[in-house]
Amino acid sequence: MSRRSCANYAGQHSVVKLINNTWHVAVAFAICAGIMTIPASAGLHHRSPLESWAQHRMAMLEVAVGTKLPTSVHELVDFANVPGAEDTQQYCLAQAVYFEARGEPTEGQAAVARVILNRVGDDRYPGTICGVVFQNQQNLNRCQFHFACDGLSDRPHDPAAWDTANRIAYMVRENWLPDPVGDSKYFHAVSVGKPDWARRMVQTAKLGGHLFYTEKRSD
Repeated sequence: MSRRSCANYAGQHSVVKLINNTWHVAVAFAICAGIMTIPASAGLHHRSPLESWAQHRMAMLEVAVGTKLPTSVHELVDFANVPGAEDTQQYCLAQAVYFEARGEPTEGQAAVARVILNRVGDDRYPGTICGVVFQNQQNLNRCQFHFACDGLSDRPHDPAAWDTANRIAYMVRENWLPDPVGDSKYFHAVSVGKPDWARRMVQTAKLGGHLFYTEKRSD
């Protein structure tokens, strides 16, 4: 990510949308600084202007926030001060993350949320998060996401896991977390083997106990 795009990212997703929220500005630069970190093994003896710029901004924001800012995705999610899942679409996304991926690493939970948002943007699927999550819910055990049609309660029962799922869902929806799966619209648990439909796909990632796929491109 370039210095200009890093600044644009922080500006577009924090100053414009949440201009008075210092935490969002902090997260934007924390993510940028994490992306731009240059490993010592690269043999560089001097910091690049880009790295120095990001670290300077991080230092300023840490003073404003009053604490040291994390840069790993997992720590950022724990650090996040996000609103509760009060609107319906946010609640549906958090439900999907919770029931499909709680217990998975942070990146794996974020990937599930990203798959759902990718489907929302595809005309072949419903145009809302809730529509995608609960598509075909009237068909017992034959819907898109198993929890939506397994006949069991869809209310979360683990408060800590629900809080994490909501944080991740919110941050993915607001583009605060890196995208580990690109335009993937499909995933399945490693434990189920390889379904027939997956053989027609291109695997994009393995995160925790899930494999993620996108459709093969026809050139």
